[in-house]
Amino acid sequence: PLSEVPRYLSVAYASIVPLVRCDVNKGVRPAKMFPSLAAAVPIIFSGEGEAAALLSNDEAGLVVSPESPEEVAAACRLLMSDRALRDHIGANARALACTSYEWQHIVEKWLVDLKKAVA
Repeated sequence: PLSEVPRYLSVAYASIVPLVRCDVNKGVRPAKMFPSLAAAVPIIFSGEGEAAALLSNDEAGLVVSPESPEEVAAACRLLMSDRALRDHIGANARALACTSYEWQHIVEKWLVDLKKAVA
């Protein structure tokens, strides 16, 4: 149940967001990423495109090739064994959530864009 997600995230070393290799997926930001970002849980993103770039640029997750269970497993082992890296990525994930994806920031950006469009 959705109500249990915070409890699970509170004990997670990482979350895994797997996508298949597909052109459509290159333009998505999967909703399942955002609870992990907000909870400061590093994301292991198995995919390409916009979400991969976002996580890489902000050091908010580890990005591996889509459809590569070996790379996902290696990323899991890395985060399980390196607490400093896990903490660093987790802190960046939380910062990304707070600076870019809180409703206040989303609405403010939307209003700026709207004013530009009607000006």
